[in-house]
Amino acid sequence: MPVTLDTKPDDDLDEPIPDEDAIVAFELPPPSKLPAQAIKQEFSASVDRIISSIHTMDTYIPHRAGLAAKSLSLDSLAITEWDKDAWIIILSRLSSRLPQDSEVGSTLKERLFEYIMINFREHMDLTISWLTEEWYSDKLTGSGNYEKWANRIFDNILPFVEMKDMKMFIRFLGDLPFVTAQQVAKLRTLCLDPERIRLGFASIKYLLMLRPPARASCVELCVDLYRNRNIIAGKIADLDADTKKSAADLLKRHAPEMMDS
Repeated sequence: MPVTLDTKPDDDLDEPIPDEDAIVAFELPPPSKLPAQAIKQEFSASVDRIISSIHTMDTYIPHRAGLAAKSLSLDSLAITEWDKDAWIIILSRLSSRLPQDSEVGSTLKERLFEYIMINFREHMDLTISWLTEEWYSDKLTGSGNYEKWANRIFDNILPFVEMKDMKMFIRFLGDLPFVTAQQVAKLRTLCLDPERIRLGFASIKYLLMLRPPARASCVELCVDLYRNRNIIAGKIADLDADTKKSAADLLKRHAPEMMDS
């Protein structure tokens, strides 16, 4: 039967008007809490998806770590473009702000390290960005993560740097938030390598001139090299003339008093 204006609707079609107070008071139940292992698995899976997607993005365009390519102003420190660099910056900031004893934080740091080591030359800006975040976090919490990961990256790239990497490697030393005495001592391997001796002493010279906090460690290394202190298998071995002369040249200019002491 068609409904007209004069037709009275059936009573069973009438619906009660909901109580407005009941609608306002309604709340969704809180979500169930995931166990720690499930959180770790989901977090690791999310990081894996992000890193995997990064490999499929456009070719890397180098620019200073954390800064937009078009501007070096302080306003551009914020992420303005969603490219693969932006994702890595987010992950690096997240890793440095997680609690020191957090398993997910350790997992994230390990994944960042693995990503950087895939091609450390291409990822140098991202390396500096991450280590800067860790250094800042250390200043706030005293966690010691900066030195741990900076030394690990240093140890892994040092065997592979070549003369053609001189500008890149010196820039790496210049952009590190802090150069430790342990890192300066590791430059010895470059100074003792006939094919990389120029790279080693150029790095020391740069630190002597432009990184004053590392000066004492650099002078100590040059003194050891100048005095033929090359300990191999518990014995002191003589250094070649080029190494000794290069160390002497730096000492004459930056610490002449140490040559006669």
